Amino acid sequence: MAARLPSDLLKRSAEEGARLVALTYLDEITRSERRLADPADSEALHDFRVGLRRLRSCIKAYRGPLKGSVSKK
Repeated sequence: MAARLPSDLLKRSAEEGARLVALTYLDEITRSERRLADPADSEALHDFRVGLRRLRSCIKAYRGPLKGSVSKK
């Protein structure tokens, strides 16, 4: 289940909006990481990897607004 972003996201600053989007992806990654322990959940690894890919894309796309919030490491 995808997390919801605030309804006023577009009214917020670019920096705050980018952080909220990135944090949403982190929440999704955390939820799917917890599911990895369940051998019956065949989609957990896929969801985990998709979440990581989306987070990397988000960080790359919002590099400017996220400057100072995300280290290169």
